Amino acid sequence: MTSDRRERIEAVALEALARGEAERAAYLAAECADDAELRRDVESLIAGQGEAAALLESPPWRSPHDQLPHSLAIASLVEAGTRLPRNSAAAG
Repeated sequence: MTSDRRERIEAVALEALARGEAERAAYLAAECADDAELRRDVESLIAGQGEAAALLESPPWRSPHDQLPHSLAIASLVEAGTRLPRNSAAAG
């Protein structure tokens, strides 16, 4: 893929993302009317943007326990047999 082609795909994708869903489809139909490959590449790039946003909203490093209240998270760890460290400051 040439740099000109890549720039064209990015420019069309950015313009499409600036529009609402209904306008986006009409824009892509007009802009990519004679170039089905351009449309596929632009739609792929736009889909990738959505996937990236979803990952940022729900990072993969988050634990299911991040959604639980603290006491429920501890209870589920204890139930699973996880040994919790002693609080050395509280032990005195």
